[in-house]
Amino acid sequence: MLTVIAFVITLGVLVSVHEFGHFLVAYLSGVKILAFSIGFGRPIYRKKFGRDATEFRVSILPLGGYVSMYGEDPENPEHLANPRSFVAQSLGKRFAIVAAGPIANFLLAIVLYWFIAVTGVTAPVAVMDAPASGTPAAVAGIERGDEIVQNGRALEAETFELQVLSAVGRADFAIDVRRNGVARHLTLDLSRIALGEKAFEETGLTFLPGRLIIDSVVEKSPAEKSGFRAGDEILTLEGENPISRMPVPTVVRESQGKALTFVLKGSDGTRREAVVTPEKETPEAPWLIGVRLRVIPNVTEVRHGPVGALGYAAGRFTDVVALTWKSLVGMVTGAVSARDLSGPIAIADYAGKTFSLGFSVFASFLALISINLGIFNLLPIPLLDGGHLVYYCVEAVRGRALEGSTLRRLQKAGLFLVLLLTVFVVMNDITRLFS
Repeated sequence: MLTVIAFVITLGVLVSVHEFGHFLVAYLSGVKILAFSIGFGRPIYRKKFGRDATEFRVSILPLGGYVSMYGEDPENPEHLANPRSFVAQSLGKRFAIVAAGPIANFLLAIVLYWFIAVTGVTAPVAVMDAPASGTPAAVAGIERGDEIVQNGRALEAETFELQVLSAVGRADFAIDVRRNGVARHLTLDLSRIALGEKAFEETGLTFLPGRLIIDSVVEKSPAEKSGFRAGDEILTLEGENPISRMPVPTVVRESQGKALTFVLKGSDGTRREAVVTPEKETPEAPWLIGVRLRVIPNVTEVRHGPVGALGYAAGRFTDVVALTWKSLVGMVTGAVSARDLSGPIAIADYAGKTFSLGFSVFASFLALISINLGIFNLLPIPLLDGGHLVYYCVEAVRGRALEGSTLRRLQKAGLFLVLLLTVFVVMNDITRLFS
């Protein structure tokens, strides 16, 4: 149920904002607005307002919205003659009215990112785990514990991932890291990485969720005998990450008394290896080594003033637009598989998951989808806003609008393409669901 509610909110907000963009610019241009509806289907609430008695509606299906303008038929003499009709407006005004929908989506994303930055949010920072050998991260010299920084500040993991994916295909992606308090400049060669679902994983970059610290050591325990000390950080257990890959309690309990190899980092920064053999207090008791652990998460508080938040919002917006554009170009050239496209089922799933994690996470998700919705609507496909903008560009070049018969054929072709794309992405979602 939570997923359904979150999905309805997502569509309701994003499509309503999109349509409000069309509405506002049309109203300011002097076009007569017949209706503005939030949702589709039978109206459950309606009220007229303004000089033109525009009807505001809340309809029964809250899955978007629409704006109904007077005079949208370019072959109707009455519409062409009426200065309040849409088709009677200048080319520039019609272009602005159509473009206002996607622009509204972009502005919504920037406002959401700005609000997140002003109110503050605790976010994971980009602290790196040891990369697999041979990967671009390993070749560049990334080491476990390296902290990615930008302008002297720890960079959020999500922001860094967006930047990396946007740089896929480049051989000179520069990053700054902080290692044991010392700044270093590294360069990643991403020229052989193909943009896709596993692109970030293929770079060898892996985030450390936190530091695993020994809080205390039990006297006369196997751990004490092996030199474990309170304050030590556990770097590896049997060569693996002790938090995400090989959780210490699980490995110890399942060890059957076999000796385990730890790599520890002392409070003075020195590293050492310690081998410990788990023991049981009684035959029925679990295997133990005698330590209490705590995790210090790698997070940071992201908070900016009203002006600084604008820069943060603009940066996040630019990163998402760059990645989305790169993905679209990759699909056209064949570098990115169309199987990576997500449809309504995947969006609903992400909406539910982010909604359950709190406002900031959900707002960030809304911003991401709003940007993608804006870009999608700008694609030069008949029926979409981008298709109409192409019509107006053609009209500007040839000096007259396309004929009605041509427009109708193009609209039918656009409808077919959109329906085909919808079926394709839904099938993608279903395949992922059962794979």
